[in-house]
Amino acid sequence: MREQGGAAPQDLDRPESCELLNESWEHHMLKLEMAGAIRTAGWFATLEVPAEDGSWRADVMASSTDGSRRMAWEAQLSPITVDDIAARADRYAKEGIRVCWVHPGARPPQWITAVPAVRVRAPQERNEPWVVDDGLAGFVYRSGRWKFQEEPLERFVRWALEEQLVSAEVLPRYRRVYLVVDGEQRRFRRDRW
Repeated sequence: MREQGGAAPQDLDRPESCELLNESWEHHMLKLEMAGAIRTAGWFATLEVPAEDGSWRADVMASSTDGSRRMAWEAQLSPITVDDIAARADRYAKEGIRVCWVHPGARPPQWITAVPAVRVRAPQERNEPWVVDDGLAGFVYRSGRWKFQEEPLERFVRWALEEQLVSAEVLPRYRRVYLVVDGEQRRFRRDRW
């Protein structure tokens, strides 16, 4: 409860500069899920890591145990343009940091193929995992098509950290991808997986 005119109890000890102050519950929970998956993969995970020059701030920074590799993980819930997200990716690349954007929305964002990114689905039941349901695919040679591949977020994070996945551009003739959603076959366009 909040006293009239007073701060909420959870805000009392929080400094004005606290990044969590302006963050939604969903954004914070996704960051915690990513940090947990990073730690399960045997890497260190630190929240809200800024660049030395202030040019970026990673939601979650994964660091290998020997300190030789880093990868930023961004929970991207708010709208952002393709140009803006590409510029953010470039800032990480200039410092030799790989990055992956993670979006928990019901619909794929327009930028999902512009940068290394996936869409995730939150669990419906308590013991179910978060699942990557868009942005991860495999090429099926028999049918000559890319196919969506769903995997638990924890497994996807481990694969990405260990560089067992690559971001791949898709040739124009293979950009249409089909998926059954709510019993109906839908067509999507993917320029990159």
